[in-house]
Amino acid sequence: MVRCSVEGCDVPKIARGLCPNHYAAKKYHGALPPRIREPWPEPPPITLDERELGYLSAMLDAEGSICVMKIRTPTRRRPAPTYNLRVDVTNTHEPTVQRYRELFGGVARRLVRGTNRPIFCWCVSQLLALRCITTLLPALRIKRRQADVAVRFMATFRRENQGRNLIGSDVLSERLRLVEELSALNNSHWRRKRQRKQQPTGQNENKRS
Repeated sequence: MVRCSVEGCDVPKIARGLCPNHYAAKKYHGALPPRIREPWPEPPPITLDERELGYLSAMLDAEGSICVMKIRTPTRRRPAPTYNLRVDVTNTHEPTVQRYRELFGGVARRLVRGTNRPIFCWCVSQLLALRCITTLLPALRIKRRQADVAVRFMATFRRENQGRNLIGSDVLSERLRLVEELSALNNSHWRRKRQRKQQPTGQNENKRS
């Protein structure tokens, strides 16, 4: 299988020695390399007092999640999959959920579930999610490792990649490794949580004593 002639691209070629992305970029821009993508700007910092910082961080630790969602599967024309960082918090206290939206943006909505108490969810992605994580990171405890991986994941988007949807093999492999690492951390967290729920009541009392 013949690879693309552009240095650092391991995608198979389709025409004139170029992969689909580089061929489309050359056809659109007229020449290679195409325009250089500027690094993503750092999100502006948010200053919170110690009490609110601790409360919002504890809420994210207990009722939130930090994950990466796969938005688009790779195809022949677009061989690189798309991943988005996402942070969400779900709780029955609406003012807390709305406070996240006021500070970090995103969407806050009411979930329709079979329960007598209303449930509210706030979610945010990509740069706004990074802004939330960097603000609450100093006070995070349970999800601190997930937050560190998420910050490193977003750092792969701030590199100077060529053109739109053109990602070097080293950047893509690093991004996929961080996605797997974050997924493993989340799976281990829920596995430990299920094990604690399945333990008999007597064992929990013995551990406390």
